Parts: sequence; structure tokens; C-alpha cells
Amino acid sequence: MKHRLIRVAHQFVQAAGRRCRNYSTENAVDQTSLIRQLREKSSAPMKDVKAALVQCNWDVDIAFTELRKKGLAAVSKKASRVATEGLLAVCEKPGMASIIELNSETDFVARNEIFQHLASRVACAALSLYEPSEESEPDKMKLDLGLLRDMPIRLDHPKLSCDTTVQEAIKVTASIMGENLKLTRAFRMSTKCGLVSSYLHASPQPGLGKTAALLTLNVNGGSIEPFGELLSTVGESLAMHIVAARPLFLNKESVTEDVWEREKGIILSQVADSKKPEKILEKMVEGRLRKYAEEVVLLEQRFAMNDKITVREVVEDLSKKVGCLVDVGCYLRMEVGETAESDESSTPAMVAAQAS
Repeated sequence: MKHRLIRVAHQFVQAAGRRCRNYSTENAVDQTSLIRQLREKSSAPMKDVKAALVQCNWDVDIAFTELRKKGLAAVSKKASRVATEGLLAVCEKPGMASIIELNSETDFVARNEIFQHLASRVACAALSLYEPSEESEPDKMKLDLGLLRDMPIRLDHPKLSCDTTVQEAIKVTASIMGENLKLTRAFRMSTKCGLVSSYLHASPQPGLGKTAALLTLNVNGGSIEPFGELLSTVGESLAMHIVAARPLFLNKESVTEDVWEREKGIILSQVADSKKPEKILEKMVEGRLRKYAEEVVLLEQRFAMNDKITVREVVEDLSKKVGCLVDVGCYLRMEVGETAESDESSTPAMVAAQAS
């Protein structure tokens, strides 16, 4: 009897062991699946994903929330780190365009598809931030970043889908990327009698790039409809020129007196020891000022696609083909990381362009 009880007990233990091993195997498969699921959803490091699942009793949704919380806490600690990489994003519709700069700490993050999706959506939010009225003048407007951060935004990327504000979307993406992200600049450009053209250099996908230019081509006294394709082609080539040539001013009239005087002083100091007659010196100064204008004034620059003509001549030829006066209303050139670590800062080139 005793031996029989021992044998039965032994069989029970063996059966229980088999059940435990089967359960452990099934449980391990489940856990691996949950880890993979949360990893794909959050893009967080594997170690953090597993720790969050263990902490949250393997509930993916709660663990995802915990990862976001931890990520956001980490972002606040990183806020002092300089974010000078990133992307420019452009959003366009007839007669209007917006451009924003979204910065990251590394180019690796800027190449991430979630970051690129966010940048594109922020640019679209910037375009809808301000609708010009019939009375408003076509211009280039620096957008209020505070208002833009509060704008509603929808992210519908496979790895990140939510309805929130621009600021919260940036925070959530920063938590996923593990880097400090920052919305640095935003502009809106519009025209009532023409089109807005753009060009993006080093572009990973349409509407995104490292360097960008926007300009308005105004058609005065005519219709753009029959010449839409021609205007678009010339507009894009002019935007490409702006990216390459880095103009500081639209035309000579927009160059301030202080700038002319500064350049004149530099030239005079250069020719002071030449011992040439005063009239010759005056001509030398005029010639060098003219050369300076050809270097920094958009309409006076040699056209990047054909250096035998100037940008002014390109626009004049376009006017002849359209049959009415076409002019460049305003322009903007931006490059990732060119500003200081400040929301409201602008480079001298941008300030000069705005003055036009």
C-alpha cells in the first residue's frame, strides 16, 4: 500500500511538471509576442520595453503609457542639449505655402520615418494657422510658434496614431526617439495674383529637405491660368537658384543705407594706399559696390542655371512670354541648424529677405 501511494504521488508530480513546462513554454511565446508588439508600437529600446511590460503585468497599453511617461521625463532632462540637426518641411496649396524647421540632436533621428511624418504634419498645421483675408496684402509672415504649438494635429503613422496638439505630438515623438526635438521656426508665404514656388535640397521625400527656398511670382494685370506650367517651372528654377546663390536682398532698393556705407568703408580702406586720382578712386568704389550687389542682391545675381544672364533678365523674359509684368514679390531661404538655439532667432540673411 505504501509503495502504491509513492508511485501515484510520483506520477502526479511528473504530470504536474509536464503541465508547468507546457505552460512556461506557452507563456514565453506570449511574452515574446507582447514584447515584439510593444517594441513595434513604441520603437523604444528592447530592455525598456520588457521592463515596462513586467512592471505593468504584461498589459501592452498600460506599458506603452508608462514608456511615454518615462520618455517624456527623460526629454525634460535633455532639454538643454542642442538640437541642430533635423528637417525643413513645406506644405503648399494654390497661392500659399508654409515652411517649418523641426530640429533633432542627430541626423539619424531626422532620417526616421516617424520624425519625417511629424515634420510634414506640423507644416500643414502651420499653413492652416493663418488664412489671409481679401484685404490682406500678399507677403511673408513669421508665424507665432506659441500659437502653432497649440494647433490641433493628427498623426496617422503606423507606429504613432493620435489626435493631439503640435506640442504634445513633438513630446510624444521625442519620447520615442529618445532625443530632444524642437520646433524652431515657421513662416507662411502667400500671393493673391500669382503663385508660390519652392525647392528643397537634400530631400529624403517630397516636401522635406535640409535647405529650402520659397518665393512668390506675382502676375500683374493678367491671368496665371494659361501659363501655370511655365510659371511653375521658372519659379522652381529661381527657388533652386536662391538655395545655391544665398542672396541677402531682393533688389537694390531693399539694401539699407547702413549696408551700403559699411561696404563703401571697407572698399575705401582697401584702395586707400593706391595713390590714384580721386575720380579713379570713385569709379573703383562704384565698380566694387556694383560687384557687391551682383553677389548679394537676388535680381542682380548671375542666374545659377545660365551665368550669361541675370535673375532680373530671367524674370523680364518670363514677363514677355506671359504678356504682362511678372515680378518676384518676396523670397525666403532657410537651412537646418543655421539659427541659434532660440525659438525666435533669425539669421541676417533672413532678416534682410524680410526687409524686402
